Formats: sequence, C-alpha cells, structure tokens
Amino acid sequence: SFLATPAAGQFYYLYQPTTWQGYENHPFTLGAWSSSSIGSDEAGSSLLRSTGTHDDFDEEDGAFSASKRQSHGQTLTFWIRPYDGWTKRLRDSCLASPTHTTSPTILLEGPYGHHCPIATFGSVLLIAGGTGIASAVPYILEHIALSRSEKTATTQMHLLWTARQASFIHQVFARELRDVSHRDDFSTDLFFTRQNDSHTDDEEGHDVALRTEIQKGRPDIAAAISKAAMKAEMMGQRVAVLVCGPPAMADEARIAVHGVMKRGCFGIEYFEESFGW
Repeated sequence: SFLATPAAGQFYYLYQPTTWQGYENHPFTLGAWSSSSIGSDEAGSSLLRSTGTHDDFDEEDGAFSASKRQSHGQTLTFWIRPYDGWTKRLRDSCLASPTHTTSPTILLEGPYGHHCPIATFGSVLLIAGGTGIASAVPYILEHIALSRSEKTATTQMHLLWTARQASFIHQVFARELRDVSHRDDFSTDLFFTRQNDSHTDDEEGHDVALRTEIQKGRPDIAAAISKAAMKAEMMGQRVAVLVCGPPAMADEARIAVHGVMKRGCFGIEYFEESFGW
C-alpha cells in the first residue's frame, strides 16, 4: 500500500464516489495533519479510501474543514470554501445534520505540489487570505518540528492573516495552531473583514489558544513586507515572503517585494502558493 508522508506545500484530489456526476475531481491544499493510534481504513496504490472522513461546517464563516483519516492512523485536514457543485452539496449535507457533521466515503489521490525551502531563511513572513491559511499552517507546523531538532535557519516567523470572520481565526488557533501562541519565534497580525461577526472575546476556549488582538479591517501588506525586510537586513538575515490568497492580495505582495528589491534589499525572496478551493 502507498502511505504518503504529509508535508507543507502538498495538495490532494478528493473524490466522493457515491455522488459522482460525470467525472469530478477537486484539488485541495493540505491544511494540517496529525497522528493517531486509531486507523483501520483500506489503502490503495494511489487512492486512499476512507469511511472515517469528518466534515465540520462553520455556518458563520462559510468554510468547513474536511479531515481524512488514513490507514496508518494519520489525519489530514483540508479547509474548503463551498461554491457550486460538489462543495455546495457537501456543505448542504453538513447543514442537514444536527451536529453539522457528516461522514461520507472519500477517495483521496496525491500528494502533488512542491515544497518552498523557507526553512533556509532566517526570517519568514507568511501572508494568507481566507482559506489560504491552508498553505501557511503546514509551514508553521514544519517550523515547530524542525526547531525541536535544530534543523532550521529560521529564527523568526510572522503570520499576517485576513479572514472574513474572526471566529474562523479563533477556530484554527484553538485547534491546529494551539501550540504556537506562546512561542518567542512566532508572531501574528490578524484581521477580519466582515462587519457582523458575532464572535465575542470572552467566548470559552478560544482565547486560551489565541492571545493577540484580531483587528477589524485589512492590513497594509506593503508596509508589513517593508518592515520584515528592514528587520531581516539589520540582523544580517535573508527573508522569505510566502503568499496564499486572492489575486489582488498576491499582486500587492509581489509588487511590494519588487519595490523592496529596487531599494537595494536583495536578501528577500517571494514564494506564491496557488489559491483556490
């Protein structure tokens, strides 16, 4: 059987065979993963078949997570924003359940993708928009793992994330990123854009994991990149800027990096992950 090792930069194709309409396949970025002692699913040579898929829909934010347990007890998590077709049907299936969860059979093909060598940079700036956080989280988890074994050159990692709902940010920090808030080498600037977010700061369980202010509005991406470049230059480090978000966000970041380089800061490198489902 084929047991792929999860890593940052990967994406997989997900299929739900019982609802195929013609031929459908859907590429999703691997958002996070965890190991478990439980696992009894069958594995194929290139497709992993599981009945242990758990889809949790966040009605406020409009995004839901799909977690797939592989045969060796490893859980892969994908953040999915429902549009039309299969993602909408999966969302509707979640909403039809009193617990907003469903457990369909899912076929998984992969991994595909590439890995950005950001661990070779002294400073890393991660810029994410919405479900683009799925590209950033694996690199954060990778940084934590490499730091334990002192196999990374990165001494400072900063996350700049903008989401529609503050509640989505809290959920990710309460689960996948619950171990990073107290690290000295990790910092954040977090923003939400939707006016009628009903999240309250005293919501139980959230602020335990996230101890930073979530600001209303949109960040100044150019200023953040300029600040990161100047700080890295002062410390004699190279800085990596990794972006995953809507086209306008990626364009703004790319132009800002180019502007920094034109001003003579050549120790900066731009990486971009595709933003889709």
